[in-house]
Amino acid sequence: MWDAVPVGFPRFPGSTIADDAGGQPVSARFAVPGGDAQEIATWMQGALETATFSTVGLNGPFEDGGFVIDSVGDGDCRIQTTISPEGDTTFISVLYGASCPL
Repeated sequence: MWDAVPVGFPRFPGSTIADDAGGQPVSARFAVPGGDAQEIATWMQGALETATFSTVGLNGPFEDGGFVIDSVGDGDCRIQTTISPEGDTTFISVLYGASCPL
C-alpha cells in the first residue's frame, strides 16, 4: 500500500484532508462535514470508474451506515475505499495498492 494517492485521485467535493483522524494506516483519509454516506459512496464509485478503475464490489450499508468500494485498475492494481459516518462527519479512507501507479 502506498502512503499517498496520486495527484488527480477522485476527491469528493467539499472534503478536506483528515490524515490525523483515525488509528489505521491508510493511503489517504478525507473528511466530509455532514456528508451522506450513500451519496458519497455513489459519487466515489462513479468518479473511480471515470478515472478508469473498475468496481469489483460496492458493499453496504453496514450497521454503522458505512460502505466499502473495492476497485481494480491496470494489472494488479487494487483500491479499497471505505466511507464511514462518525457523528457529524463522514470519513473517506483509501487503501491504494502498492501495485498501482503513483
